[in-house]
Amino acid sequence: MANESKEGCKLLSLVWEKMQASAARDLSLKEAEMQMSALTDAAKRRREAVELAEKAVAQLEAIVATERRECEAAKAKRDAEAPETPELLATVKAPPTDVEAVKELIREKEQELDQIVCTNPNIMREYQQRHTTIEGLQKTVSEADAVLASMQADMSATREKWLPELMKIVETINTSFSANFAEIGCAGEVVLHEASIAAEKYKECALEIRVQFRETESLEVLNIHRQSGGERSVSTVLFLIALQGVTVTPFRVIDEINQGMDPINERKVFTQLVASACRPDTPQCFLLTPKLLPGLHFTPDITILQIMNGPHIHTNLPEKFANAAVAMYGRRAAALVA
Repeated sequence: MANESKEGCKLLSLVWEKMQASAARDLSLKEAEMQMSALTDAAKRRREAVELAEKAVAQLEAIVATERRECEAAKAKRDAEAPETPELLATVKAPPTDVEAVKELIREKEQELDQIVCTNPNIMREYQQRHTTIEGLQKTVSEADAVLASMQADMSATREKWLPELMKIVETINTSFSANFAEIGCAGEVVLHEASIAAEKYKECALEIRVQFRETESLEVLNIHRQSGGERSVSTVLFLIALQGVTVTPFRVIDEINQGMDPINERKVFTQLVASACRPDTPQCFLLTPKLLPGLHFTPDITILQIMNGPHIHTNLPEKFANAAVAMYGRRAAALVA
């Protein structure tokens, strides 16, 4: 009875310590949720502003193109009906300089005008209307060009602030990802899709994960056609570890990611996952898996929850094991929490 009381007190003390640690983690989770919410709202507002700017630029470009076509068509029609003759151009380029010469030029042009036989009395009125329309269209095109230039300047200023910060984040991810791959004897990198950035097609921007698992190969983009399922699983885990330094999340859940890995890579990846998950001020990590390799590296910061279910499970487990912790957690977990 004395041993059982001592063991019970030990378990109660352990439960109390776990409850205190859980309260601290709950507070950290709430703070992380507030930070995540603030970052999400800021990113959403920035994304909406960029989308509105892109729509406005697209509309202005369409208006400019339409107005320019109409202006060119009207000008071509005007030139066809009233072409600019060499005499007219010479007169415009070298106008008279004194009043008498100007009056004489006016009288000559009036006489020429009187000699013109116009079968359509509305032709001058139509000409004036089209001339006015062309001037209005040219003014509209000029105003639209000015607004378009202003919008493009705003987008350039926004890009100069946003792109360097984004590149810093990508470089941080790439440094961690490359180091993680080097630990398992392979090569990998994370880069931003350069063609989309150069073409300013921000909706098509994406991260490219490039990996190399064999020395005879070069770095290739990760996809279902080039890499096996196990290689993709290794890349996914190492990418998640690399994201840990730039994301704010309360916890991570990894579901059966080790399925399909070869034992060597699984052991290396598990070691890196344990090291990253047990660092101070990192989010809680849940690894769900039906099996693990024997002899893996565990630390006291790891808690193992083993679900035992089925028709052959004994109902008298506490009686079968003298140690209550062994009955509740299993021998390996009981050794960690002891």
